[in-house]
Amino acid sequence: MLDHFQKYPQMLSGKVDPIFSKDTKDKRWKDLTSALNAEGTGPAKSIGAWRKTFKDWKCYVRKKAGRIALHQKQTGGGLPSKEALTVNEEKLLAAIGQVAAHGQKS
Repeated sequence: MLDHFQKYPQMLSGKVDPIFSKDTKDKRWKDLTSALNAEGTGPAKSIGAWRKTFKDWKCYVRKKAGRIALHQKQTGGGLPSKEALTVNEEKLLAAIGQVAAHGQKS
């Protein structure tokens, strides 16, 4: 899934423009759905179900990265956070941007 989004980064935002039209976006999701369902490592899902799966995972990773960042900003004296991002979560965060997890600096 991550490879597909790295190949087509416009899919991460879901926004359409003259170059990345709705038809193009729908075709990319259809291609990704076919590839993921062909792997056979889990249940076959519809395009909508894979979109929801990705949206949920993206939300989870942003929240997890935010919790880790908040823990690192706290004053010392406590134990380090036991929570850490996996390699795939780090790749996703790099693709969607740090601002998505940590917010914009004022």
